[in-house]
Amino acid sequence: MPSIREKIAAGEFVRIVCVGDMQTSQPYVKPSWTDWLQRALWESGDVQIAWRRQIINAGIDRATPKHVLSYYTRYIGQYKPDAVLLSFGISPMYPSFDQKTFSTELDSVLDAANRENIPVALWSPYPLLSGENREVTLTLCSIYKQKAIERGLHFIDLYHDFDDLELTKVFTSSVVIPNELFKLELGTSDKVSLNAIGQYIVAKRLATDWLGIVLPSTDAGDFVTPNLANTKRWG
Repeated sequence: MPSIREKIAAGEFVRIVCVGDMQTSQPYVKPSWTDWLQRALWESGDVQIAWRRQIINAGIDRATPKHVLSYYTRYIGQYKPDAVLLSFGISPMYPSFDQKTFSTELDSVLDAANRENIPVALWSPYPLLSGENREVTLTLCSIYKQKAIERGLHFIDLYHDFDDLELTKVFTSSVVIPNELFKLELGTSDKVSLNAIGQYIVAKRLATDWLGIVLPSTDAGDFVTPNLANTKRWG
C-alpha cells in the first residue's frame, strides 16, 4: 500500500482526517495548523489536482481516546480517508493524568484503526508553559513514540521541536472563553492555545516530516509566514 507521502507525490486523491482534542481542533486561533496544511496541499502540485487534496479537522475540544472510540468508525466510514493523524495533548491532563488509563484507551483507538486498515500517524503534543502540565506533555510524547515503535506507525516528535524556542513567544493569545477546567479567566494569558507562529511551526514539521511537502511562503490575508528566528531563545 502506498504511503500518504507517495500518494501526494503521485498526484493522487488524498483525504486526511485529523483526530484528537483541542490540540487538534485549535478553535481560537486562525489560521490553525490544519488550515496551513490544507493550503500547502492545494499549492504543492498542479492546480488541476488541488481539489483532490483534503484535510478534515475532526478534533473535538476535551475529547479523550475513549470519546473518540465511540465515533471513530463512523468518521472512517463517512470520510473514507487515506490516512489518519492522531494525537491528544490537552484533555489527558484533566482532571488529572492517569498514564495507565490513557495508554489503555489509546490502544483501543489504535486497535480500531488497525481493523480499518488505514495508515495512522501519531504526533506528540507541544509543550505547555506551566511546569506540571509540561511534564505531562513530555510523558505523552514518550507514550506516542513507544506506541509508534510497537505498531510500526509514523511518529512526529513535535515536543522537541520547541526545545530551542522561547515558549512565551508562541503563547501570546488571550483567553476569549473562560475555562474552569484549565483555570483560564477571560482576558488572561492563554497557556493552552498556540498563537499564529506556533500554529505555523506545527504545520511546518507535519508537512515536511510526514507529507513530504513544504509550506507556501505567503503574506496573503491571514496566512503570513512568520520569521521563526524571532521565536528562538536567543532572538
